[in-house]
Amino acid sequence: MAREGIAHTGQLRRADEERREAKLKPQTTKRRQWEAGSRRREYGEGERVSQQANPRGTFLKIADSVRKQIEDDPTMTELPSLGEIMRDHKVSRGVALRAFGVLRQEGVAEPAPGERWRVVRSGVRVDRRPLDHQIADIITAEGLEVGEAFPSATALAERFGVSRPTVTKALEKLETAGVLAGGGQGRVRTVRAVPTREERS
Repeated sequence: MAREGIAHTGQLRRADEERREAKLKPQTTKRRQWEAGSRRREYGEGERVSQQANPRGTFLKIADSVRKQIEDDPTMTELPSLGEIMRDHKVSRGVALRAFGVLRQEGVAEPAPGERWRVVRSGVRVDRRPLDHQIADIITAEGLEVGEAFPSATALAERFGVSRPTVTKALEKLETAGVLAGGGQGRVRTVRAVPTREERS
């Protein structure tokens, strides 16, 4: 009887221990999950931020990529737009500007007010006047008269080696200045006034 009592007591003690462990197990699991999540947030996300902030992983690599495009395409005269860089490389505007800044320091590109950044090539003379001034020169260079048709945006884009949106902005400036008329909705732009030397300089 004594041995049976001792055995029964032992069974009760083990059952109590199992019940305590069963109660503690969910709490322990939750605590471990919380600690693991904290470590991921502390180290994992921190590592991702560090990678994003790594210069070699962002603006320097973008600058390398754009420089290669320039080297591979001798006809390239302007850089991709900031929007295109942001979209293609999934970076912020600030990072894209830093990449352009690197190219400027290297003498590979330069900003153009109101236009895309221009490619600078060693030994090649570059007309640094605004594009609308260069386009306006066509009127006098080709002897166009008031009322005559002006080249299309597509033709001008090919002629100056720039994008069509860049040309369109320049043409809009000339329309605002009263040099050109028409344009838009398929209409042909025409010469409205012949710019004087002072207006072209």
